[in-house]
Amino acid sequence: DLERQGQGQVVTCSGTMKDGSLRVVRNGIGINEQAAVELPGIKGLWSLRESFDSEFDKYLVQSFLGETRVLEITEEELGETE
Repeated sequence: DLERQGQGQVVTCSGTMKDGSLRVVRNGIGINEQAAVELPGIKGLWSLRESFDSEFDKYLVQSFLGETRVLEITEEELGETE
């Protein structure tokens, strides 16, 4: 909430090249936070599917300055993979 209005929002990248823009979507959006984890030093976070045809994401990739971790998402848990 950049304007501190207590309203959820999503920032999107839309378009390409000279017609590209950043857009803030606010009205009518409902954000339901499923979990929150505070990780000091995290630089990036991505979810990945096991295959293109998978319905749900299976892995969570965490990027830190000195390392990258891959977590596996199961029905009940989130844990590091080998």
